[in-house]
Amino acid sequence: MTEPPLFLSRDEAAAFVGVGADVFADEVSAGLWPEPVRRGAKGGKLTWFRPALVEAAHRLARHQPVTPPAPEPPPPPANATTEADQKIVERIRAQSKDRAQHRHPRAA
Repeated sequence: MTEPPLFLSRDEAAAFVGVGADVFADEVSAGLWPEPVRRGAKGGKLTWFRPALVEAAHRLARHQPVTPPAPEPPPPPANATTEADQKIVERIRAQSKDRAQHRHPRAA
């Protein structure tokens, strides 16, 4: 059985902690994960030390209690109206009644 690598690329580190590469980069910038280690002859290869990721994950888990999200309120019933809606309906009914009273009777 081969040992997993000690140093991981950004994509490997992201997969290791269970997020996509862009989210991982954002979380590194926010300080949730350690900064990368520059490697290679010119220091251009960014890698993450796997044990440091494990340590950061344990620290993150201890300091951020898991709380379930608040339940969403139920949607209003389909026939529910607001007070403002009721006032509009009453005004339209009153206008309709006024118009009906002011109509001239048709000649027979």
